[in-house]
Amino acid sequence: MKRRMSIQNRDEELIRFISGEDISDARKGEIREWIESKEENREYFNQVKKIWEEKKFLNQFQGIDPDKGWKRFRESLSERPGKPPPVVRINRVLLTRIAAAILLIVSTTTAIYYASKNPGQQIKEISSVNENTEIILNDGSIISLKAGSTLKYPEKYDRRKREVTLSGEAFFKVEESDGIPFFIYAGKSTVKVIGTSFNVRAAAGSPVKVSVISGKVLFYESGNERTAVTLDAGHYGSFYPSSGKVEKGTFESENFLFWKTSRLSFNFDSLANVFKDIQEYYNTTIIVEDNSVLGNKLTTVFEGQSLEDVLTEMAFHFDLDYYHRGDTVFIQSKPE
Repeated sequence: MKRRMSIQNRDEELIRFISGEDISDARKGEIREWIESKEENREYFNQVKKIWEEKKFLNQFQGIDPDKGWKRFRESLSERPGKPPPVVRINRVLLTRIAAAILLIVSTTTAIYYASKNPGQQIKEISSVNENTEIILNDGSIISLKAGSTLKYPEKYDRRKREVTLSGEAFFKVEESDGIPFFIYAGKSTVKVIGTSFNVRAAAGSPVKVSVISGKVLFYESGNERTAVTLDAGHYGSFYPSSGKVEKGTFESENFLFWKTSRLSFNFDSLANVFKDIQEYYNTTIIVEDNSVLGNKLTTVFEGQSLEDVLTEMAFHFDLDYYHRGDTVFIQSKPE
């Protein structure tokens, strides 16, 4: 029989679920069902998770007495028996409530615990706005952050795990560090690695995609490592939040790294695939007005060229004409 999530222990259980500590797999499944059952539950969970991940708030609560905080928290709940707290924007009241819950369970190995033991510990946030940014972590790992992406990470890692949170896209070259695992949190998914290089794309509204260049990683729904899919070099995984599952496949080219390398490589690829890659990586729309050209094959490397240079070269090789209309490129065969 499933155990309901009582109002009194909800916040504490959500924190345990997020941190992955002291909670059975069966209970994790029940909590996931609760989160997905209602929109207001998902919103409430996201607020709790944001507070957990935004460790900066600890500085505001250095003087909080956990016992008193928890007592106040329970008293506030008892004022509205049987009725869950409303979903509200993150504010000082909600922060205090969740802080009380967190402070009751951080006696284990969470990052919050180590931050509280080291008041100087801070979470860095790097936002790469207009250009790619390279970040070198204390352990020697190198992260290339794509323009428009954000990375959060602690100034100092604890001795048991290394953690970062990604929004957007980044290429990771993770150094081994005495067997200490490295975790990347992207949306509702987690990538776990010891030492390797791979690309993570966590674009809003799209599946999280991990492509492994070297080494090996585990890719899974956050909090559900037992369902992890192993990705070796040459494999990619796509995580779908709606199902919580990872679909695995293989890749032959590394064109997905165009944002980092400015390089597109094709080996006897059809022009249908070539134009697909060009429009994706040059952020444009291409409409081929004569479908008969799409079966032609191309073997070449474009490296550092502008979109205009690429189109000119292809037009020369395949007797094509092209023209621009706004942000759209129209391609057709040259008249005979």
